[in-house]
Amino acid sequence: VLSDLLSTSELRHGESYVTAYPLKGAQRFVLARTWGAGANFRPGSVWTHSLIIDYQTLATVPNISILASLFHYPKVGELQQFSESLDLSLLGDISLQMGSDPRAPEALAMLYGEKPLRDIVLPSADLESNEILALQLWRQMWPGFRREFAFMTIAGEWPSGIQFACALRYTKNMGLGPPPLQIAW
Repeated sequence: VLSDLLSTSELRHGESYVTAYPLKGAQRFVLARTWGAGANFRPGSVWTHSLIIDYQTLATVPNISILASLFHYPKVGELQQFSESLDLSLLGDISLQMGSDPRAPEALAMLYGEKPLRDIVLPSADLESNEILALQLWRQMWPGFRREFAFMTIAGEWPSGIQFACALRYTKNMGLGPPPLQIAW
């Protein structure tokens, strides 16, 4: 369900979003990038490349942002590479700066403030900015919290019935709400 989370969203050609969530029963964590499958496929179809990371490895990755560089757009006929294990020690370092996003202080306050929230909802920016902020929030967490945290970088809702210890999502309707009801007498 979560690998095709927002297949109804309109993604322009080349756009993608990232979803991250724990698989508690398997003691694994999933970091997935999803693209629209394109015009040659049924409308709403997506390609998703999922990285499945055991908790022990997740705790040893010094820079979580580096995992985002491992995603590749799947192509029919070239799918074998997606079933192979990856050696994370061969990767370099990628540094993303969280401080430049004006939403960062609000997100940190929601995560660690006097009354931490379980459902962190921030206004959506462009997909790249949403991704950088989510990865940087995830990066700075203690390993135990990191493996309990879920996020998606496209504006939307989590499917009903799915809950996490803490989840980040973005919305396009932040603060707008429905228009007030007008009653004429």
